[in-house]
Amino acid sequence: MRKHNYVYRASTNESTRSLDEVGKEAKAFVEETRDLLVGPHRDMRWVFNMDQTPLHFSYHSSHTLEKRGTRTINVRKSSNGTKRATAALTVTAAGDFLTPMIVFKGKPDGTIAACELPTLDPTSIYACQEAAWMDEHCMIMWVDKIFLPYLAANPPPEGVQPVLLLDSYRCHMMASVVSRIEALGVLVIHIPGGCTGLTQPLDVGINRSFKARCRRRWEEWLINLLDTTDKVRDATREEVSEWVAEVFWEFVDSGSRILRNAWRKTGYDWFPGVDDQRNKNADDDSNDDYEDDVDDDRFDDSLFYTEEVEEESGDIDGSEDEG
Repeated sequence: MRKHNYVYRASTNESTRSLDEVGKEAKAFVEETRDLLVGPHRDMRWVFNMDQTPLHFSYHSSHTLEKRGTRTINVRKSSNGTKRATAALTVTAAGDFLTPMIVFKGKPDGTIAACELPTLDPTSIYACQEAAWMDEHCMIMWVDKIFLPYLAANPPPEGVQPVLLLDSYRCHMMASVVSRIEALGVLVIHIPGGCTGLTQPLDVGINRSFKARCRRRWEEWLINLLDTTDKVRDATREEVSEWVAEVFWEFVDSGSRILRNAWRKTGYDWFPGVDDQRNKNADDDSNDDYEDDVDDDRFDDSLFYTEEVEEESGDIDGSEDEG
């Protein structure tokens, strides 16, 4: 296959419509909505996009890591069941990265939420949900603990109204959530379903890179674990929280260019003709630290499964102690 320039790849998007049809709808949405993000009553520092992306940190697969030459390959299943988390990320069009929120599997009022989450890395805000999804409770928690404090610490200038882009995920459209956000004086704009891969900045240029960097840390940890103990186990919530924190600060420390460019996808630019002087003056961020932003066929994605949305599927295992 490789000599003919073909490789096996995991799907990155599934749709019941053709790419051309989706592209036309996405372009129409951007063109119709773009004017709401510019003008004297807007400022790129207060134009936000928030989205969730799943992080799987369990080692369950028919494939595994083993030393070359080993003939018998045993795969041991953890007794805790499949673990996953959801990372809720928020960025501005000016290149600011707000505090991440991590949702772990567990009962919102259970032992994990009460006793373990407060001990995790303070970089992120943490919550528990029974399937590790973003739901109404988690969205309101995001508003109260991340969005509201950010606006309080960084109030917009007089006459500037903040704007928040959200996709059409179920909990993003609930009246309780939208009204809570609008009460802060923020205009909420929902992106049509199926168009997020072309029009949502986090999907366009950040989520995949964020997950790839978390995966790289997971792989390094797993290799070290095999070399030192010759055993495989699930990562703990503490370890995952530390990896997410490291990746967050890596984005922050590297500068804001990659975050700003996510709003300027060719053909779907949210700010065409708006000169971004910081992009001209910024150092080139496309260095060796960003090599994982491009496709890399060396990795087996099945070892770090990262589907975009799993809102309708049931709990994967249910055997984990949810506290």
